[in-house]
Amino acid sequence: MGLSPYGTTADFTREMGEVFEKAGNTDNPLLAVDIALLLMEEAIEAFGYADDSDGDIGVMAEEALELVGEIATESRDLDAEQRQRVFEKLMERSDGEIFEGWDEFHIGLLRICAGFADVEALRNKLRAKIEQLICQNAGNEQKNYSTEGMLRIWFEMIQQYGTSEEAEQFVVENLRFSFFREWHIKKFMQEGNFQKVVDLALEGEAQDQALRGLVFQWKKLRYEAYKRLSLKEEQKTLAEELLLDGDFGYYDELKQLAGGDTAALYHHLKQEFQAKKDWQSKGLYLRLIEAENDLDELLAYVKEYPGEIERYADRLAKRFEIEVIALYQQRIRLEASVDSKRKEYQHVCGIIRRYQKIAGSARQRQIIEELSDLYSGKPAFLDELSQIHDRSN
Repeated sequence: MGLSPYGTTADFTREMGEVFEKAGNTDNPLLAVDIALLLMEEAIEAFGYADDSDGDIGVMAEEALELVGEIATESRDLDAEQRQRVFEKLMERSDGEIFEGWDEFHIGLLRICAGFADVEALRNKLRAKIEQLICQNAGNEQKNYSTEGMLRIWFEMIQQYGTSEEAEQFVVENLRFSFFREWHIKKFMQEGNFQKVVDLALEGEAQDQALRGLVFQWKKLRYEAYKRLSLKEEQKTLAEELLLDGDFGYYDELKQLAGGDTAALYHHLKQEFQAKKDWQSKGLYLRLIEAENDLDELLAYVKEYPGEIERYADRLAKRFEIEVIALYQQRIRLEASVDSKRKEYQHVCGIIRRYQKIAGSARQRQIIEELSDLYSGKPAFLDELSQIHDRSN
């Protein structure tokens, strides 16, 4: 089927909305569940052939899932037989091929089924279904998100209906998933067993070394444990790693750990950032020299990136007035040389107006006259320049 045009998506969601109202108004819970599930399935299917640039179909699918959940919650007031029928219908539809590739909706539906877990027989059926699905996912790394989501549902049932020992064992068996490792680490953190936190975090770093975000998360938890253990040297090493990896908040931590030797720390970190060539390191280097108000380094940075002159002109002007004026003029001339539309001319003139606050009115008039002579063949530009001159007078 071809892709439905953008304009037809609104019609589709409007029609679906009318059906949505029927599901919410019926007193028959089984019929309401059927309608809500149909809405969700239709919306998921529509992802494959309709243009959902405005997100209407996605919203409809999410709202349909929420409606299923509301109906399931209201079914608590039904008798046991009717309630079981609602549960069985949800379980049956959870097997639909429509969910292939849409794990968030599949997991959402299974989570709704967990609302019936207060009945032991239904709880066991759901657990068996989850076990079956996890076995099917085994060995498929692309299914880790789905597997983790289902394990979390299972874990929540154990927490509510099992023992604390069962919950603990379940977590230990599933530490390869970040949710369970984080849960375990935070449990030990609360208990004050900080060495165990360090051990679990290090295991996580080794296990997830290909996943930069997770490694960063485990390092931050390990750092907190070192802090609680007052392991200063370990803190220093790890805080620097975290800073170099992108979290500038650890600079303050490092300064506290450095005591009175902050100048040496600053010099060391400057060298570390300058040695790296990626954009993240450049951004961190800039934040570092800003934090220390290192005007020499800021001037060197602006000379390398003249487009940044306006950002730092006020800070640099008192000490480097001549250099700042020259860099401002360089920026104005460059912008003027590439602009060709009135809106772009207005942008240049905005820079010239701001330039006056740094360089004074005489220098501003001088650059205006220079540009007027140079671009005498651009009447729109001359018009914008004259307005600056008039305002200056």
